[in-house]
Amino acid sequence: MQRIILSVIILFCLFSCSLDDRDFADIENPIDNKEYKLVHYWNFNNKNTLDVPTSTEGGASLEYAGSRFDDVEPGSEINSRNGDETGYGLRLRNPSGELIINVPSTGYKDVILSYAATRTGSGSQTQTISYTTDGKNYTQTGLSQTDYTLLEDTYVLIQLNFSGIEATDNNPNFKVKVEFDKASSQIENGNNRIDNLTLDGIPTGGTNPEPGNAQIFHYWNFNNLEKGDNPSITPNIGTGALEYLGNYYDRVDPGSNVNAQNNDEAGYALRLRNQSDALVMTVPTSGYEKVVLKYAATRTGNGSKTQTIYYTLNGRDYIQTGLTQTVFDITEDDIVYSLYQVDFSSILEINNNPNFKIKVVFDEASATADSGNNRIDNISLEGEPTKDPIPEPELGPFEVFHYWNFNDLKKGDNPEIIPNIGTGTLEYFGNYYDRVDPGSNLNAQNNDEAGYALRLRNQSGAFIMTVPTTHHTNIVLKYAATRTGSGSQTHTISYTTDGTNYIQTGLSQTVFNITEDDTVFSQYEIDFSSISGASNNPDFKIKMEFDDASATADSGNNRIDNITIEGNTL
Repeated sequence: MQRIILSVIILFCLFSCSLDDRDFADIENPIDNKEYKLVHYWNFNNKNTLDVPTSTEGGASLEYAGSRFDDVEPGSEINSRNGDETGYGLRLRNPSGELIINVPSTGYKDVILSYAATRTGSGSQTQTISYTTDGKNYTQTGLSQTDYTLLEDTYVLIQLNFSGIEATDNNPNFKVKVEFDKASSQIENGNNRIDNLTLDGIPTGGTNPEPGNAQIFHYWNFNNLEKGDNPSITPNIGTGALEYLGNYYDRVDPGSNVNAQNNDEAGYALRLRNQSDALVMTVPTSGYEKVVLKYAATRTGNGSKTQTIYYTLNGRDYIQTGLTQTVFDITEDDIVYSLYQVDFSSILEINNNPNFKIKVVFDEASATADSGNNRIDNISLEGEPTKDPIPEPELGPFEVFHYWNFNDLKKGDNPEIIPNIGTGTLEYFGNYYDRVDPGSNLNAQNNDEAGYALRLRNQSGAFIMTVPTTHHTNIVLKYAATRTGSGSQTHTISYTTDGTNYIQTGLSQTVFNITEDDTVFSQYEIDFSSISGASNNPDFKIKMEFDDASATADSGNNRIDNITIEGNTL
């Protein structure tokens, strides 16, 4: 009998030593180093929101590719925080699939991931660990241990120390992947169970390892977005503008507190509906350098799985030069947002640039899908004030550099239109145009007489003015106009900075009422001087659109004379 007892003791000691040496050495339950702060935490005690973090610094989420997950009782007291009770655990049911733990380390270094884990008899006997620093490509480089053996029905602490892996410090794209054994992926019964999942780290003192004097100079939280399709978007900080070229956008509830500034609540977010197209952020960096873009994002099932980043230095030509990452994978979850960060600080041409814009492009599948959306919240652009601000260029005289007076227009339908000044062109997409007498002397240049005017006959269509603004700024359009009784009662103005996509962003007035009088013209003026993209732009065009009634009317016309584009020379 004594020999039997002695044998059991020896076997137990051997097993314990083997287990400790193999899997669970040098761990803390929980982290008690006073330098460390809890960054993200799931205690799984709320069975209705198991995958939602109990607490987070922002951007944390879970994604399980296996059969399904649900709650299980009991959980574990191992690694619990804040005196939390032993409530539920997270049960990852077979057939198993990888578990992605999205835990941005923004503002933290030397991070440690900890959790309690166990299994049932048919659950995966091992968990294999890898991680990513770019949000896509997983590696095990630098990990002292990558495979962990689980005990059946007994929780043990698994702790992953990334403190020796510098690329995981202060990283918004940091994720950890847990993979299960092949046998568990091929059976219907059995599960792994985890509880009290945490990421701890040492604060860096800011969002960069060596913080400077970064300030937020553009910011949108979307909490004041009105109900309905395509409401006006007003920035909370700065004078930037957002333009969505897809189907339409609206507000969605809930938004996120990820990257929220000034303790803003998680109100609404911006919902970009499929069919998708680019989101353009006009974000001048005048007076700032070392620029960084941050925002929170998520998607629905049919929403774009990726967001691809481009930027422009001149307001027109988009590039990716100098970016360390251009494509970001977007996690599917209607309510849990992740933080995305694009660092432009190494691209010197972006510093103090009034023409800087960022373009977010969505995947091809979402461009043709009739349902689904991407959701974005708390967009911020931050940078350090320039130490030696570049002085504004000295402007030349204010001059007319495009001009049509139509006095030399030939008789007949659709005669050639030759500008009096400049190289611009005019194109009418309505029925046809011809000359009409009398014209007007309103806005006439060089003492030109009131000769002919341009008559745009119904059925009306858009009137396009191609007016490159190369070497000019503070752009202003002026023209004289009138109409007949059936002519369009309004002119609606939009413009394009890329030669293709027309917008109204930044215009103080876009619709002008046209007075009915065959011979008496009125003068109209559209000021583009506050729109940086309108300056020094070889692709600049202006579109004038007419009312619906005139588009179907067989008689009537609008009359335009003495069109000018003016600006200061650069």
